[in-house]
Amino acid sequence: RHSTSSTSSQHPSDDVFKKPGKPVSAQRSSVPSTPEVRQVHSTTFLDPDTASKLSSFSDRLRSLTTPTMPRTPLKPTSKGSMVTPRNKTPDSRHTTPHSTPMGCTSSNPDPACFVAILEGRGSTKGVVGMAAICLTNTMLVLCQFSVRRTLTKLLSINPSQIIIPDSGTSGVKLYDDISSHLQMATVVPVHKRHFNESKGMQAIKQLLVPEFASVELQFHNKYYCLAAANALIKYVEFTENFMFARKSLRVEYQVAEQSTIIDPATAEHIELMSSLGQSKSKLSLFGVLNHCSTQGGVRLLRSNLFQPPIDKKVITDRLEVVEELIENMSLHHNLKSLISRFPDLEPVLTLCLKRPEMNISSARIDAKIYRMVALKQVLELLPPLHQLLQGSTSHLCKVASTMLSEQVNSSTLLLEMMHLVLIENAAVTKPGSQA
Repeated sequence: RHSTSSTSSQHPSDDVFKKPGKPVSAQRSSVPSTPEVRQVHSTTFLDPDTASKLSSFSDRLRSLTTPTMPRTPLKPTSKGSMVTPRNKTPDSRHTTPHSTPMGCTSSNPDPACFVAILEGRGSTKGVVGMAAICLTNTMLVLCQFSVRRTLTKLLSINPSQIIIPDSGTSGVKLYDDISSHLQMATVVPVHKRHFNESKGMQAIKQLLVPEFASVELQFHNKYYCLAAANALIKYVEFTENFMFARKSLRVEYQVAEQSTIIDPATAEHIELMSSLGQSKSKLSLFGVLNHCSTQGGVRLLRSNLFQPPIDKKVITDRLEVVEELIENMSLHHNLKSLISRFPDLEPVLTLCLKRPEMNISSARIDAKIYRMVALKQVLELLPPLHQLLQGSTSHLCKVASTMLSEQVNSSTLLLEMMHLVLIENAAVTKPGSQA
């Protein structure tokens, strides 16, 4: 998994972390260390304030002891009465795979993606609130729209589990359509009391990143999506043992009017995601266009194919980037080469999203180490990416360059701090890149 060499008897941390109690520079070379080298290992110029922070951070690290951590296997979480009816867990509700009828999605759902749905009743019948989250991401997506847009949105998200109320759904066309069109996903009924609008708003306020607080004005009166958000957050915390850290979650309210509706039957007929020919054929629009270098790019492409934008500025800005990449082959090749070196960003971001656990298994320790090394690799690639985007003339690349320029200083400081405890040449490799 790591590019550094190790034997079968070694733990991954042996090739990633620097040994405590030994000067940092001595672990990189045999040259005798000086106090100045121990305080700031990098030759990069640092201002006095930054150097002071690094020195303080280094002193705190040296004062820590490193006892052997007992590796207690993670105890299975009791599902209790959250999953209803019949108190069945999501895994027990999977049906035997069978042929996919017309209008159904045949691609495997994202196992880390969850969606909660609530349809209005009475005078609000036909209004649907939806909340979606992927546990490898730091964004909660909220939507409230007409029922005819629901299936298209679900197909673009491709969730593994869909949470619905346990009452009032019998004979409702929306829930029947979900069961028939998304047969690879698990539909999980939960108690209606968890679909609570006021508790959903309260939970979002506690988890919302302060920089995104203004988005609250967009959904503060959207009853159904807030109720779905509360059910979704409670379900994920209860069944997945995934406790969100306070002020760590980005929330985005997506307006359906800015995208095109493609119903499932049409997507099947035009071979949007899968070919009507051989089952494993890549001769679909998605298969032809999918040359993405990252998993995030694959997810974004899928979402845009199911919901193409209709905003003229968005389309024009994207065409401008495409035109520049066609004309400037040097920028195209350099950008593709650099982006392909990035690890999957979304699992890395869970280091900041998920609340720390007290009892953790050996496998999860390994996963956290992997993500720490991946974060270091991301921070190392940000400055060259910023420099590359600075030479672009397209509007979208300029916006991205400006966004990166505001974060380069803080990311450099974080990287310097990580270099105090992580071996400099530790890196992750993407699956399949090693023999």
